[in-house]
Amino acid sequence: MSRETALVTTDWVIENLKNPHVVFVEVDEDTTLYEQGHIEGAITFHWRDDLQDGLVRDLV
Repeated sequence: MSRETALVTTDWVIENLKNPHVVFVEVDEDTTLYEQGHIEGAITFHWRDDLQDGLVRDLV
């Protein structure tokens, strides 16, 4: 599901870069983009490998 608006503003991001209670997460299928550049302190998730259940169940 995509959003038409951002969850937070760029000003909010700047204000919270050093907030220990905030974690910025980059979620992408191509994790090499994270290696090319990301928000300082951000973590990355590969959406298919890290966020989907690897066990597929078929119904008969």
